[in-house]
Amino acid sequence: MPLFGLAIGFANIADLTTLDDDGHRVINLDNATRDQLAAEQEMTVDYYTEGKGKDALRVKRAKVKLHPKVAALEKLARMFGWIMDGRYLQQDDELVKITARLAKMTPEQRRQDAEDVIRRAKERLAEAAREELPLIDGQTGEAIKGV
Repeated sequence: MPLFGLAIGFANIADLTTLDDDGHRVINLDNATRDQLAAEQEMTVDYYTEGKGKDALRVKRAKVKLHPKVAALEKLARMFGWIMDGRYLQQDDELVKITARLAKMTPEQRRQDAEDVIRRAKERLAEAAREELPLIDGQTGEAIKGV
């Protein structure tokens, strides 16, 4: 799920399309990566005839639908412990204290606090890589395997 979730969460329809000579966006999967294609939920191709007689033109219309981005990003955030369910907040006094502290902060203070958390997380990841320490899942408290 992590890499798949990233592919979906940060997908951009521009990665699966190009502009033709008239400036119209057309589907072009020639250079799409595996991750970009993973973000595709559905592709529909319709053929129809426009006009009559010898002026009739066979038209091909294609449509690409991407997986929902918000749901993928939310799942990733929960997996990394950035979003906690209410049941965890009620059971953990430390989380209640952190939530109350964040609620009292200004947006600038929350931004600075987030930057500090990111810095500490990067330090922890670097330390774990050097010492081969296990990374712990933010919600389950279990070691994350395969990292």
